[in-house]
Amino acid sequence: MKLLEMKNRLALETAKLIFQKGIEVVFIGGTALNAFYAHYRYSEDLDIGYLKDDKKSDIEKLLREHGYDVQRTGLKYRDIVSLEGVSIKMDVIEYKKKYNGFADRAIGGVNLRTLALEEFAVEKTISFFTREDAAGMARDGYDLYTLEKTHGSVLDVIHKAKAIIRKNIVSLDYNVNLFESDTKKAESAVVPYLRKPVEVKKVLDFLKALRGVLK
Repeated sequence: MKLLEMKNRLALETAKLIFQKGIEVVFIGGTALNAFYAHYRYSEDLDIGYLKDDKKSDIEKLLREHGYDVQRTGLKYRDIVSLEGVSIKMDVIEYKKKYNGFADRAIGGVNLRTLALEEFAVEKTISFFTREDAAGMARDGYDLYTLEKTHGSVLDVIHKAKAIIRKNIVSLDYNVNLFESDTKKAESAVVPYLRKPVEVKKVLDFLKALRGVLK
């Protein structure tokens, strides 16, 4: 098994443990999206959202009790968690509902609270248009394209949530133009994570359509 697959598995197994033990949080981010809705790429990070009280110390305690090595970083919300020689980043951040809230999904018999499909679509759209790191922005673009390709509802959701999204976005053009200006760079940020090929031109065409919906 490749290291990336091992990291992805560790992130999922860690999320399952957190929910098995009843810590009240939400499984968010690319790992959750690809576990429940997209299934097209691996993700090597674990993102956990809390709604009110910060649960990071509770999660750290739980993981250490189950044999994990947990190392804090210079970022308040981020730890490096390791188990059996594999390490991943774990971010525990406050999550504020943006549109349609949450859904319950299961992995291996464990129920996890995650974002509803519509919430993911709105969250990823805001993230794509506001990202400052090009690699993360590219992954968001691919995620959105794959959600539309898989479920066929993203553009409709974005149209309905347009007012909410526009409140959070300064520019509709900058990141689309950045993606278009160097599609090879955007592609290289995603290809190592792919389970199967995705055509970058189709992603770009979708992002232009997404921008059009928001104008």
